[in-house]
Amino acid sequence: MIAKGHHFPGVALAAVVDADAGLSQPDFPREERTFQLLTQLAGRSGRDAPGRVLIQASSPTASGIRFAARHDVEGFLAAELERRRELDYPPFRHIVRIVALGPRAESGNAPAR
Repeated sequence: MIAKGHHFPGVALAAVVDADAGLSQPDFPREERTFQLLTQLAGRSGRDAPGRVLIQASSPTASGIRFAARHDVEGFLAAELERRRELDYPPFRHIVRIVALGPRAESGNAPAR
C-alpha cells in the first residue's frame, strides 16, 4: 500500500476495491492484515477536513472488514484473540514451518525452474 506512513494533504475520499482479496491467503493472520491495511488507508482520508472511506468487498461480513468499517480496534482485537484461542493459533500456540528441498520431487520439494 503506497499510502502507508504518508500524509497527503487535502484527501477527503479514500476507496478500496476488492478489500477482501487478502482473505483468501492460507495464513492465520489474514484477518489482521486486512484490518490493518483498511484502517491505515482510512487514516489517509479526512485529516484536514471531514472525509469518507468507501470499501468494496465480496465478503463484507468478514471480521477484518466489518471492524475496520466501524474503526473498532478494541472489538477487532477481542474477536481475533478469541478466534485464535479457539483454533489454537498464536499467541496461544506456536506454529512451525518446515520446508524440505531436494533435487528430485521424491526427496522433497523440487526447486523452481
